[in-house]
Amino acid sequence: MVIRNRIVPVVCSLFLLSLLSACSDSGFSDPPVDPYMDTFIGASGVVESSFFCRPDTKGNGQLLIHLVGSFVDASIDSSTGFARHACTHGFAALVPAYDNRNPARIVCGEHDLCHEDFHREILFGVEGAPEPVNVGYADSIVGIVTDLLHDLAEHDPGYDWDSLATKFEAGSLQSATVSGHSQGNGHALFWAREEVFRRVILLGGVADRLGPTAAEDDRVTWLKEMAGKSSTPIERIKSFYHLDEDGLTGIIGSRANLTRIGVSPFCDYFNLESRCSAIEIPEMGCVNPVAAHGVVLYESFSESCNPEGSLSNAKTWDLLLLDGASPR
Repeated sequence: MVIRNRIVPVVCSLFLLSLLSACSDSGFSDPPVDPYMDTFIGASGVVESSFFCRPDTKGNGQLLIHLVGSFVDASIDSSTGFARHACTHGFAALVPAYDNRNPARIVCGEHDLCHEDFHREILFGVEGAPEPVNVGYADSIVGIVTDLLHDLAEHDPGYDWDSLATKFEAGSLQSATVSGHSQGNGHALFWAREEVFRRVILLGGVADRLGPTAAEDDRVTWLKEMAGKSSTPIERIKSFYHLDEDGLTGIIGSRANLTRIGVSPFCDYFNLESRCSAIEIPEMGCVNPVAAHGVVLYESFSESCNPEGSLSNAKTWDLLLLDGASPR
């Protein structure tokens, strides 16, 4: 589906809480009804396949931007759960539908500096990554977020999106939080290298590496140099992942990556402390590494890593997201 020259996955996007839905596999023009409607209904919705939510009340004035992984639709439940949780704590949140069709390890392989060019083009629309990546500013993550904030400022008078748009366009991100999952982690972390964020939250491993079968310590240069070149202080970087995901192609050695960056201390999921920066779910027999990789996106899960089980991620998410949150 191509919308405003923006390439997104071909999926049916449901406008939540009675908002308009529209789906087509042959292109999309202006919808017959304003998707925001004359009176804004509810506090969440889907705009051009990107998800947004906001608090029902004034909120804390802070923005969360969550970046999904490769090939994932930004509007489905597993993509929006963390954003929804943030909105219950006063954040306004966006999950932009960016061009996530090409994993860095496939595009760049063993070409080290390509990885930096890859993130720069996807994030900012700066040309440099090889084909098939071809992302201009309008289709970049920053361009999409800018458009979303302005669209929401125009159509949702019930929340002060305009202030968030002004800060974002000025590059004032000190009160913004960026989170990501899988490949989205690489984009989030690289963005934090370039700009100062309030917080960076990495869900699932950070996996930039020289090719899909590279040795565990064979990391790309930008990641190796993160500790010395990050605009965002390293102590603002938080991570949450499952050790059973280590068998997934490209997601090997999350702990090694975080240690190299300087993220600490590490904590066990079942023994949380307020000081935790990297939270690890121990090996517990997930049905497969893919399930383990995705379990951090759900509010609850089972020991086999299926969603909607008896283990809750709510307190863990709070520790990652909130200042002064208690693990109890």
